[in-house]
Amino acid sequence: MKDLSFKKSLLYFSVILLVLELLLYKDFIFGEYYFLYKDLGDDIYNVGYPELYSKMEALKNGHLPSFSFNTALGENKYPFSIEPIALTVTYLFFKNDIASAFIWMQLIYTFLAGFFLFVFFRKKGIHVLAAGIGSVLFAFSGYMIGCSTWYLVQFSNDMMLFALFLLSLHYFQENKKVYLLTITTALIGMAYTSIILYFAFLLAVIYLLVNYDSNKSLKLRLQQLAKLGFAGLLGLGLASFILLSNLHQMLNSPRGKGMYPLMDKLKQTPLQFAEKPELGTSFLRLFSNNLQGIAENYQGWYNYFEAPFLYSGLVVLLLIPQLFHFVDRRKRLIYGGILFFFIVIIAVPLFRHALWLFTGNYYRMIGMLATIVFIYFATMSFDFVIKQGKVYFKTLLLTIVGFLTLLFALKSQIAIDASPSVFIVISFLIAYFTLLYFFGKKRLINYFPHLLVGFIVLEIFIFATPTLQDRLLVTKDDVKVGKGFFDVTKSIIKDIKQKDSSFFRVEKDFFSGNSRVYSYNEAQIQGFYGSSGYWAFHNSNYIAFLKSIDTLNYKDEIGSRYVRGIREIPKAMQLCGVKYFISNQDSLKKNQGEFEFLKSINGYSLYKLKNHRSLGFAFTNYITEKEFDKLTLSQKHKIVNKSIVVEEKDIKKLTELKSYYKPVSNDSIPKQLLISSFKENEIMGSIKIDQPSLLFLSIPFDDGWKINVNGHETIKYKVFHGLTAVYLNMGNHKFEMTFLPPYKSIGFAISILSVLIGITILSIRKIKDIKTK
Repeated sequence: MKDLSFKKSLLYFSVILLVLELLLYKDFIFGEYYFLYKDLGDDIYNVGYPELYSKMEALKNGHLPSFSFNTALGENKYPFSIEPIALTVTYLFFKNDIASAFIWMQLIYTFLAGFFLFVFFRKKGIHVLAAGIGSVLFAFSGYMIGCSTWYLVQFSNDMMLFALFLLSLHYFQENKKVYLLTITTALIGMAYTSIILYFAFLLAVIYLLVNYDSNKSLKLRLQQLAKLGFAGLLGLGLASFILLSNLHQMLNSPRGKGMYPLMDKLKQTPLQFAEKPELGTSFLRLFSNNLQGIAENYQGWYNYFEAPFLYSGLVVLLLIPQLFHFVDRRKRLIYGGILFFFIVIIAVPLFRHALWLFTGNYYRMIGMLATIVFIYFATMSFDFVIKQGKVYFKTLLLTIVGFLTLLFALKSQIAIDASPSVFIVISFLIAYFTLLYFFGKKRLINYFPHLLVGFIVLEIFIFATPTLQDRLLVTKDDVKVGKGFFDVTKSIIKDIKQKDSSFFRVEKDFFSGNSRVYSYNEAQIQGFYGSSGYWAFHNSNYIAFLKSIDTLNYKDEIGSRYVRGIREIPKAMQLCGVKYFISNQDSLKKNQGEFEFLKSINGYSLYKLKNHRSLGFAFTNYITEKEFDKLTLSQKHKIVNKSIVVEEKDIKKLTELKSYYKPVSNDSIPKQLLISSFKENEIMGSIKIDQPSLLFLSIPFDDGWKINVNGHETIKYKVFHGLTAVYLNMGNHKFEMTFLPPYKSIGFAISILSVLIGITILSIRKIKDIKTK
């Protein structure tokens, strides 16, 4: 079968991939839908959308996000602020229409993922038909399609980066464009979560095993590994300006700190096969994302998104076993060992938990690695089939019989209304079996490529469309002014800010988003400071504070992600600088004495919290954490504004304060911080103290804050289990606090040094090349 030149094949493939994208995603590009979901995949709506919105607001003001008061009680957003494609596309074309940006991000991620993998296959000498089919299946794989409807800024970007990573590994092995590996590693190091580096390392190991060259001496192999390691480390150095802060944030999250016993629980998982529902789901996910239903109609193990996305195209399942006939014994052992590795990881939960370092009951990126390996092996196999014109019929027959038997055995776990149906899955398997059989018999040779490509394109549309469209989607009507995130809250906040220039927080007794779960991050769009937040990596101190006053939604680790905040505890609101409360119901009746009614706006009521306080105010009394934790919840709520909660180790430093927490008069107004200048990363003010006090700040304790009093840096104390305070003597005090993300400075220094090293190495290589010529 005739092959094409590299350039011509690249052009044809690019055009085909673009056409397929436009056809598959046309309703999102030209229709009434945004590429945002309100069902089980609403992380993109409740996290990704507000996050990108706040980034654009920051960029409009000339900077990247750093510390933000628009989420939780304030958090460091810098470590997750940079994703080149998302930021560039949105800022250049959609900064005033953020929701429209997501589909174009997905189109770019999909195209580049397929493009990079196609280049990789072609540079490996793989036939254009095999390379094209493998790359298209990768671009529209179950992982790419499924996870993009969950959180595309992370998962679709990862797929693109891993395709580029494979290409850079190939070039490195061929001693060409060595710099590409360093750049790719840097891009991976800048990805949304640094955990991707761990899986990139696993992919590199798999690639080196697949491409193991027994003809090279041990010395040469060790030299190559050393160069590979250096190139990777240089890439990590380039990414250090964001990577170090990212690692710090993750390690200081509730999961990183081990605040919940999830890790210990996972370590106690028995060494045994997964239970039938989990195994059934894993096997069925080889054939389609949707045999057990879609999103909230899903009936399989765990949930639709946490179950493994393993579907990589049905022809892939038939082609992989053929590969073992075309390679020597050494490679059969290596390839078989890699496949066995994935079987064990999927079949034995303890090994899967161990691979994830016991951080969660996840598949996620295991599915991405499996997808890459399955498509890589199938593409190599198909390349052999094309070039040798041979198909091993017995193996092909055993393969399809095995898979059909598996489907039959699992029929009780297949949803009745599965889309596509099991009948369609079986029909495609039989079609591919027939095509491969006739090709092996030297029949239909001239029609084979067209028929095969036609069936694969048909499969992509039939299998991907339900995942994309049979869902609860965000429509253009959902983001109109007056609806969802853009409801009356936005205009109320705007009106308040025009009349009140002081620092204040706002709470509400309703959520504006219209997805299946509460929109805890709506403040990022609506422009107010609150206390709720939904994020995987909240500041552990913020969670510790909320946990101490029993205001978390859940008792387990999930409660550290979905955080309602302090909206139901007036005394905590007073402590944390809440001044206004917006209500659309009668929820304030039981706390009427705490609030002053201001006005009604379009059916919503605006209240002011009586005795509201500034961002900071002085305490002269303290209670230790141990004593505080012994109190009932009611007692805790009563004293939080009267005695500051300190750590046991700090008592000796606070001898001027009184250990006293009996109730005092409500008329007692503490000395408050007068803020003269407020920026989210720089706060200036003054306070007059008539006796030694702890100046409390309703900001989660964070290593990034530096506090100066009267021009001198002062020690920060962790109070209320996770908030911030500084000690002040009697007198007038000038106050300044500035935020610099932890490890940002040293990270930038390492990045600059890495750039200089990279330039030096490239210059030396260039000089050597010139001398050689």
